[in-house]
Amino acid sequence: MKIKQRHFIRKSELKPLKDEILKQYDEKFIEQIFPKKSNVELIQTESGDTLYAVNNELKIWKSKDGYLPVLTLLLNN
Repeated sequence: MKIKQRHFIRKSELKPLKDEILKQYDEKFIEQIFPKKSNVELIQTESGDTLYAVNNELKIWKSKDGYLPVLTLLLNN
């Protein structure tokens, strides 16, 4: 998987992202993924996938069906 683009998202972009994920998951799940004062990085691949890394750890994968937690997140919690 080749990375096309990656950058940290602003705080103003984080709120809509959390709201969108909140439509699928509960508040407790959001708090687990996004701790306070976390650095969130958006990673886009050449195949069109979007990944979100929080504090340098992959946490969420955005697919056409919505947001899915990365397997390592599920195994660690």
